[in-house]
Amino acid sequence: MLTSRVLTKVAIVVIFTSLARPLYAQETGDIRSVSAMGLEQSEQSANNYMIDFTNQNNRHLWRVSNDNVMGGISKGAVVLTSEKTRFSGTISLENNGGFSAVFHKVDVIDADLTQLSLDIAGDGQRYQVRVIANHRKGSFGEERIHYFHEFDTQENKRQTLTFNLIDFQATFRGRKIDNAPALSSEDIEEIGFLFKK
Repeated sequence: MLTSRVLTKVAIVVIFTSLARPLYAQETGDIRSVSAMGLEQSEQSANNYMIDFTNQNNRHLWRVSNDNVMGGISKGAVVLTSEKTRFSGTISLENNGGFSAVFHKVDVIDADLTQLSLDIAGDGQRYQVRVIANHRKGSFGEERIHYFHEFDTQENKRQTLTFNLIDFQATFRGRKIDNAPALSSEDIEEIGFLFKK
């Protein structure tokens, strides 16, 4: 059995913003696992959207998606504490497997937000940031489409990565969708991270 134990050692902060707004953040928590970050008071506005990874009341908003949706046997889990959210598991390549992902439901995001920023402390691995969008109109009807952007981390190094939403690639069941609508912030229903082997 080919498996590997995965314990993310990546601190991740997610901030949606418009191109015109600078970002200010301050750290709290353990940077070697997903930790909380807070925008300075002056930046708490409709021009930014941020996820609090430490809010115990949001436990029901988290879900794990493993490769068992396609026959794999990988396992992942999310544990919330007052200081951090930890995503860990075992990745197995058996039965066409090899990935585990965690997602968080989001409130409605303003339509004018055009970027996603990650403030991370890395572990040297490659990850995908994923968003799930519900396209309520147009040729895709009410379909939920996954969009992703890959990023590399550097071990024990703090980085801020910013991605334009328009650069996210649409995918459905592992296949790229070339004719999907461009990702727009108001369509986003979930955001997550995927680790694969």
